[in-house]
Amino acid sequence: MNKIRKENIIKVAFAFVAIFLGFSFIRWTALPYWQMRMAYKGFFDAVIHENTDFLENHPIAFIPNTSIQQKFRFQFLFRVLSANNSGYTKTNSKLYEYAISKLEESQLKKDNFGYFDMSLGIAFDRMGNGSSTPEEAQANYEKANEYFRKARLTLPNFPTVNIQYALTLEKSGKRKEAILLLRDQIALFPDFPNYHYYLGLILVKEKNTANESLSEFETALAEEINLEPNMTMDAYYSFLVYFSKHNDKQRLTTTLNRLKKIDSNQAALYDTVLDMVKSGKKIPPIYNQN
Repeated sequence: MNKIRKENIIKVAFAFVAIFLGFSFIRWTALPYWQMRMAYKGFFDAVIHENTDFLENHPIAFIPNTSIQQKFRFQFLFRVLSANNSGYTKTNSKLYEYAISKLEESQLKKDNFGYFDMSLGIAFDRMGNGSSTPEEAQANYEKANEYFRKARLTLPNFPTVNIQYALTLEKSGKRKEAILLLRDQIALFPDFPNYHYYLGLILVKEKNTANESLSEFETALAEEINLEPNMTMDAYYSFLVYFSKHNDKQRLTTTLNRLKKIDSNQAALYDTVLDMVKSGKKIPPIYNQN
């Protein structure tokens, strides 16, 4: 009899544990996830129509509970800040500012949550891009730098943090710091093409760094990444001018071969210039502009 009673108690205990675990999973994992999925249905409409009520009244809320919910909220707000390709504009300014205020509010409750800091850094960077005056832009870039520095305390080797931080440093007039940051990351992760790409992108703006910039671009593009097509094209056009001006046939050939791939509509033209380089003929003036 006692044995049966003991077995029943164990079964009841297991049942209670199962119920508790099931409730916990639903309350702190499944429910927030479901809320997120439901929120996405109206999300883009909210961004387009600058509808902050959608966020203010949505049950996703901003009540700090589990780390999973923290991450869900981060993902949701991050999408608010990155939904429009145009970034920060007058149309979505209120939505940006609302999302930022909520992220900052959440960050006060959850110190050193690097993803929030990263998201805030990206937000202020985009606000800098959309600023109406240089002074306003600089203030936003400095705020972005502050959040990226905080994000690196907990996410020191997270590529998005480091690349975004480097790009914002460059915009805020701290190009040498940006270059140093990316070189440090390349020393740690030499096979990660994105670091090489963005280092090349920043170096191309410096004087007397065309050789190194081209080398970084070639290292990255050998992996067939396609990050910033227009900026890549502009960089290679500048290489075309620079290396033709300095009669560097080897690097000019490298540049023309790459342009054939990234600007295939003009491949025949680049082939013509390649033939001229190989035969030692003078390159037309169009390629020797300042």
